[in-house]
Amino acid sequence: MRYRDSQLRRVPVVTESGDQVGQLSGLIIDTDSHEVIQYAVKKAGTLKIILPKEFLVNRLQVVSISTERIVIKDAAVTETTTEEARRKSPEPVPKPAGLQRSIE
Repeated sequence: MRYRDSQLRRVPVVTESGDQVGQLSGLIIDTDSHEVIQYAVKKAGTLKIILPKEFLVNRLQVVSISTERIVIKDAAVTETTTEEARRKSPEPVPKPAGLQRSIE
């Protein structure tokens, strides 16, 4: 089946488990191969706290596409969420040597 990009914009993106992760906001195309390589997804719900406004899903993580919904593998969100959360979490700041006290 073939769809125009305009037919797929704002289509809900859900995981295989049925969790809604957002809406399709765009396509990333490889100009050499003329293939869609990634799908841009505008996040929804609780993912707004963890993920950036928009995240990319690799085409290999897409299970099915229709004008009703796009289904992605559960791991697509888990990997993205974990990686993004890791990047956002602050690194621990070591205490200066003079401020450390030993308890005896």
